[in-house]
Amino acid sequence: MSSATDPALDFFSTSFDPLKALTTPGATPPLSVPPLNNINEFRSLLPPNDPYYRPAVKKAVPVPAELKQSDVAPSRPPVLNKFSSEYKTVVALGKKEYEGPMALLKRLFEQKRKIRVAVRRFKGLRGHCIGYLRAFDKHMNMVLLDVDEEYTRFEWHPSRSSSSSSSSSSSSSSSSSSFTPSGMVRVEVPKKRHINQVFIRGDNVVTICEDPGPR
Repeated sequence: MSSATDPALDFFSTSFDPLKALTTPGATPPLSVPPLNNINEFRSLLPPNDPYYRPAVKKAVPVPAELKQSDVAPSRPPVLNKFSSEYKTVVALGKKEYEGPMALLKRLFEQKRKIRVAVRRFKGLRGHCIGYLRAFDKHMNMVLLDVDEEYTRFEWHPSRSSSSSSSSSSSSSSSSSSFTPSGMVRVEVPKKRHINQVFIRGDNVVTICEDPGPR
């Protein structure tokens, strides 16, 4: 059956079968049109009196290949220093005049010296971080690079025997740990780790000072 008599191959028929048209040799669209991206673009092919008809949207004129980059976008100076170009706001903050602890942060920032920051937890001192100051603000929020952190973490360990704990370890256990009925004791364990970059919130800062280096 030819496409002229088969409604499934009639491109203008409501019984048109796209799959059959693709697999039938010689079945070609009656109009020479470029491929369209979505169904909405096909509305321009409908008769103008059709309720789903939409006029074709004109596409933007492509930019000629011989057009220079300077004609399309304004020229920008080359990036000479990634740090200064990427952190202009941070550098501007570092150049402000500060007093007190902020002056210390400014000096360590400009001289690229290591800083020691003591941080706290909800109750008590957590530990300290040593690294290079990358950014800071008036609220003591800081970004440190190449950070070595020493801190303590609470862990549950089996408790000692009742006789030894009552005699020799009563004073130490009462100050640094608390016993539970299950026979476990909560102990502060020192930890160390290295972090490439860390953000310290100003609310957690206890003290700041210049790191004196290895002792």
